[in-house]
Amino acid sequence: ISLNFLGTTLYASTVTGIYAYDVSDPAAPKLVGALPQYIWENEDVDIDPQRDLLFLSRDPRGFTSPASTEFPYGAVQVIDISNPLLMRQLSMTLIPSGHTTTCVDHCRYTWTAGPAASDLGPADWEGRPVFALDMRDPVHPVPCPHPIDEHRNDGVTDYTHDVQVDSQGIAWVSGSGGVRGYWVSGRHRNAATGRLQTAT
Repeated sequence: ISLNFLGTTLYASTVTGIYAYDVSDPAAPKLVGALPQYIWENEDVDIDPQRDLLFLSRDPRGFTSPASTEFPYGAVQVIDISNPLLMRQLSMTLIPSGHTTTCVDHCRYTWTAGPAASDLGPADWEGRPVFALDMRDPVHPVPCPHPIDEHRNDGVTDYTHDVQVDSQGIAWVSGSGGVRGYWVSGRHRNAATGRLQTAT
């Protein structure tokens, strides 16, 4: 369902687990490791190349079935991939979202978005915003205190789907109502207010 790379190793997030492939010969990929588990659904798996970590978000529907939203929480799993033959989970943290997960600020934090269903949070939410985890200690992630990317669709908090970070470190967030870019460190002008602010 989603892929990412660390050097010549490709990591595939699938319904049945995480699989590592040696793709040094792209014409002949070789399976080198697997971490079997049921995953529904992870549409963006991210990797910290400095610490050999894979960040996997678990959709709330992954705790029940794709057709159910009875369990409201998602999760982020941190997987040690320093040895693709012996991948192991370091932590799993429940959060109010879980569909895509992206490293921001050099993987000091993860931003997790989705799913679209809004059965958690204030009654006026039409979808789930982004929820962040402080990953400076990946064995003990710390939830950030407030959701990110609220009020994105004409003032309504709506479905945020995915985050991608550009070469300047700006986190670009796509979802209902359009695309927004967020500075995640340093002091910059806030495009919404025109004021200089320090990103936290």
